[in-house]
Amino acid sequence: MIPNIKYRFFVPLLWMCLSCNPAAEQPIMSEPVNPTPPRQPDTPATKPFQRSDSLYFTKIILNDSIRKALPKQYPDSVFRIICALNRIDPDKLHRADSLILPSVTLPWMDFSPFPDTVPALLETPEYVVVSYRLQAFGAYKNGVLQRWGPVSMGKRSTPTPTGLFHTNWKSKRQVSTENENWILPWYFNIINSSGVSFHQYELPGFPASHSCIRMRETDARWLYQFAQQWTLDATGRMVIKNGTPVYIFGRYPWGKGRPWFELLTSPSANKLPADSLLAP
Repeated sequence: MIPNIKYRFFVPLLWMCLSCNPAAEQPIMSEPVNPTPPRQPDTPATKPFQRSDSLYFTKIILNDSIRKALPKQYPDSVFRIICALNRIDPDKLHRADSLILPSVTLPWMDFSPFPDTVPALLETPEYVVVSYRLQAFGAYKNGVLQRWGPVSMGKRSTPTPTGLFHTNWKSKRQVSTENENWILPWYFNIINSSGVSFHQYELPGFPASHSCIRMRETDARWLYQFAQQWTLDATGRMVIKNGTPVYIFGRYPWGKGRPWFELLTSPSANKLPADSLLAP
């Protein structure tokens, strides 16, 4: 495990390092290459919202020089985590005017806004939550958080419906009903009548979809295997058993700034209480 490293002067350091050897840089965080293994309820990792005292976030204003420098200063996996914390794909960084950066090395799961355990879900095999406000999803198995990640949900004119839904049917490659040129990999439908689904697609750093929930490829592939499909009767017209529950909640604060930038005031600013993840 990479040790925690304090970057109390991270912004000036970044400027100084624009011409430095990238190999001399130390990563500020790390994420497992393989999917996060299930956390067991009796392990120390289940303590909700454990945070390092030295963790804080810094805002940097982007220009062309910094955009070019960032991916050179960090290993690819670390750079991708920086982008994920800002809900943006690495190749869409040109669209961003600023970023937040964490000060210390932490495992990816420690940055989660979702609690590690939800006692009310201990008897629920699989459960997926999606926070509209935070543009993030979390997946639970018997009440224990298995994975979280960034998403891009419906834009203001085509919002993603909120409420309790279920994963219905899936396809490794689906053609959008909105535009036949839009290919949607790792598609998992949650509203059959309107085609709303989870699927892989670009994350621009804000809600931008036509109602669907866009995900990174690694997250979309993982959810494709994690969630359960519905069970239909012999006619294929009646649902005998629902798939995995999906609770979509909250509102995005249009015109009021990106909610994850609230981490600048406190590293626990975005944390969500367990009872907020339960469908009414």
